[in-house]
Amino acid sequence: MKTILFKTNIKRLKAAMTLANTMPHYFKGVRIEFEVIQKNFQMLISGPKLKPAKVISTMKELGYKFEVADKVTVWRQGN
Repeated sequence: MKTILFKTNIKRLKAAMTLANTMPHYFKGVRIEFEVIQKNFQMLISGPKLKPAKVISTMKELGYKFEVADKVTVWRQGN
């Protein structure tokens, strides 16, 4: 399972929760967690076969801006 931290352009909790409920329709088996740092939402996405480029392009189509957070290691969790 891969886990990736994304910076987002989300500014409100309601938008974050809506997106968290929408993501599983586009990416099967994902788990979403949000972190709010100085009123900027960062989204931690965990899931099998997760590709950052696919997440970024899908979110762009939905009107969101996503980018991989700086200095973040993409890791695999043990079984």
